[in-house]
Amino acid sequence: MTERQDYRFYETICVAVRRCVFALLDRVTEFWETSSSKKLNEATVSRQLLLKLERIRLFEQSEQVRKKYEKRLEVWKGNGDTRKRLEKIWTSLGAYISAHKQDFSGNHTLKLLDEAAVEEYCSILEQTPQLSHIKGFLINLGKFQKLCVSREMSDDEIESMEIAIDNIWTHLQQFAGHLNVTPKLYVLLEHTADFVKTHKTLARISEQCIEGIHAIVNRLKQRFRTDRDESRRINFVFRSLLFNCHVFSTC
Repeated sequence: MTERQDYRFYETICVAVRRCVFALLDRVTEFWETSSSKKLNEATVSRQLLLKLERIRLFEQSEQVRKKYEKRLEVWKGNGDTRKRLEKIWTSLGAYISAHKQDFSGNHTLKLLDEAAVEEYCSILEQTPQLSHIKGFLINLGKFQKLCVSREMSDDEIESMEIAIDNIWTHLQQFAGHLNVTPKLYVLLEHTADFVKTHKTLARISEQCIEGIHAIVNRLKQRFRTDRDESRRINFVFRSLLFNCHVFSTC
């Protein structure tokens, strides 16, 4: 075999081997692509399934929030079954909701703070530890209200009022301790007992004189509304109150 023949034989062997290798690589590539496609399809299906389940979960969660919100709206509007039952009991106790303000007057509120009344309209609610503290708060608030008499109080009445205020504070901490305290509630809890001990009365003192000046202040605000300087407007209003003896009135 000549050198040229040896080269051709070698070339033929190499071509055959190369073809075999290429064929094998093609098979491997085809198998890899098929397997990858299957894995890709499986991953896609799995991902789609997870997304579908997530959509279902979010939809159910949104439905729960919507139903809860609608239920609260029904309660706020007075259309819930519990609200209707409560209104029926309130009416039987002689307490009627004002058509204008949608709340109770002072005398009707006092009826609802009676201990027997509190027990009656709270009996239709779910009996929980929190409800017991709410009832305790309402009952002691009613006791405090009944002690607000327009005369000089006895030592026993002052002591009873102080106990009622302490009980109000105790029950309030249990069911509404996370809420902010309004200024009037703060005065009730922190300063009322000391004031009553000093002056022997509470109901003989009224804030009506302060409430009555609101209309006068509003008229003065309208008079000086053209002044753009807010501090100067307030100064003019207060000076007008002084000139007309509305601040320290001895007229």
